[in-house]
Amino acid sequence: MIYLIDGTGPDNFSDYHADMRRGFCWSLNLQNGAAAEYLRGPTDLGLKTWEIAELMYSRIKAHPGAPIVLAGHSRGGAAVIYLARKLQQEGIQVAAMVLFDAVRRALQKSPVQYGMQIFNAPTPAHLVFSAATAAIEVGLDFFQIGQQKADVIPANVQRVLHVVRDERFSNYFLHTQEYRELAAANRAGSGRSLAVGQSVRLDRLRQWHRRMRDACRFDCIRGGVSTGFSFDNTGMQAEPGCQLRIRRFMATHGAMGGAPLDVRSYISDADYAADIDAQEVVSMLQVQSTVNAFLREVNASVCATQPVQGARLAYVPASQTAGQSQTAIRK
Repeated sequence: MIYLIDGTGPDNFSDYHADMRRGFCWSLNLQNGAAAEYLRGPTDLGLKTWEIAELMYSRIKAHPGAPIVLAGHSRGGAAVIYLARKLQQEGIQVAAMVLFDAVRRALQKSPVQYGMQIFNAPTPAHLVFSAATAAIEVGLDFFQIGQQKADVIPANVQRVLHVVRDERFSNYFLHTQEYRELAAANRAGSGRSLAVGQSVRLDRLRQWHRRMRDACRFDCIRGGVSTGFSFDNTGMQAEPGCQLRIRRFMATHGAMGGAPLDVRSYISDADYAADIDAQEVVSMLQVQSTVNAFLREVNASVCATQPVQGARLAYVPASQTAGQSQTAIRK
């Protein structure tokens, strides 16, 4: 059996499905039919991440003895790592795990629990201490400062494939020949300005870079402000005994879950937009091939009696579709 937890998306399931239906987790769900269990991922704050993992745990317990393959995208990846550790406590082995750009960014307590932790303090000094402790916990959980046990894949997982976004893709414009030439000319000017047209073009490329960078990560632009903020991946370490493979691809976080960028909605240069689309399509086809090869290996070694089917992802670039609720970058 393959157990899949998808990534973060809208509350409304119709909107969620519109975003994620071309994603890797959903494709694996369709390919495996009755041999798959699929759960949607949490909403924006990730408060349900661990509850979703607990629900999937109950579904695993309903199929005792069957080989277990776990897969998750984004926060769903964090959920299946949590799930694997819960199975480890019962001595249950996991044949394999597939992670698609897994991130934690999820509070392990609800805001209500944090509120009770702070305001139930018996004295003002205790209240200050409880508030500081809660702030540290929020930082460790939501912003993933450092590496915790929750980020390490447990040893009961025999093998893991983790496909992650390559930050070189988010810095696409900084590597273009046009940008390098204009930036070099600007530096060589020693205080003398570029020609007006060149200066405007350099500013435009820098603007596109900021939009591309933020969108490739987690669409962190809010209110028109480019933050440059990114969240680290979880599942980049494993306990001894677990075979972990990490593969990087030139693609966005959203593309891993079925909501790639609608590039033309925020980059007006048709040539650059087409090149970005093409790079992401090629990368997603490479992801497809890599995942399929990994699953064939899993089938050959441990799941021959109940094989996990190949992904057959049939990736389609966002520029050829319309109507997705979260593909376009916020301006």
